[in-house]
Amino acid sequence: MQQICLRCGKKYSRLLRHLDSVNCKARYLNITRDEMLDNYEVHLDRYKELLSNKYACEYCNKLFSHKNHYYRHRKHSCQVKKDQEANNIENTNINNVINNGTVNNGTINNITNNITNNGTIDNSTNVTIFMNNFGEEAPLSIHDLVTILNECLNNNKLDQILPMYVKKRWIDNESNRTIDIRDMNRGIAEVYVDKEWEKRFLNDVIEKIRLKSTKAIKEYLIYTREKIEKEHNIKYQDDPKVKPIYKVNNHIYDIENEDDKKKDANKKIKYELINNRNKVRETKNKMLSEGSCN
Repeated sequence: MQQICLRCGKKYSRLLRHLDSVNCKARYLNITRDEMLDNYEVHLDRYKELLSNKYACEYCNKLFSHKNHYYRHRKHSCQVKKDQEANNIENTNINNVINNGTVNNGTINNITNNITNNGTIDNSTNVTIFMNNFGEEAPLSIHDLVTILNECLNNNKLDQILPMYVKKRWIDNESNRTIDIRDMNRGIAEVYVDKEWEKRFLNDVIEKIRLKSTKAIKEYLIYTREKIEKEHNIKYQDDPKVKPIYKVNNHIYDIENEDDKKKDANKKIKYELINNRNKVRETKNKMLSEGSCN
């Protein structure tokens, strides 16, 4: 039985063998091999949605009804394409991540498999917003993550890393506005799942997004540290090239292992969501008016 590669759109009787190939180009969904295999049915629905429209940007997956709108967006407006060209993600030198002992927002290696689906549609089209499910939100670009780390390191405000990360990922990206705090007193939130808004306990929601956030940050830090230590033969964590990475990593570790710091982080995340819930409701109301959710 043949299966569709959701990246390039071709059918294969041996999909695993194809995915091991370096020649598979993301024409439709910009997802990794593991992401496709782990959630094939979910991503298949996204793929079919793309096919229902005539033109889709291969960089950010925005949908367009007209060819000229697609080409104009791709040539002038696609921020994902601009970021990839600016950061030279596929041919990066990891040495540029560290500069004078601080994390640098220059050329960086995309180790968190950026799938930037900001969900916003070109104003010249009538296509509705694409909304991710709660728990399946698009990750931050490495550029955005390093910018946050830089700002917090340079201003000695490590306790702001998580709230800034949450705002950038769950608020600034319209397709990731999956959490609406409806009743703070009773601790109830609504989350977007399969075109519906479901009630969940707020504490459980915050716990989940904190864990997703710290995991993504730690993955980036560990990969970067190991790469630098290997290339420069570094053996001590107080070396200027890796000291800032250890500093952030230790902060994240403390949050996950010390109850008081975990509670403080959860509180900051909750306030960030509360302070920006009007933006979530704007998107929610827009989708309800378009019939995009129930």
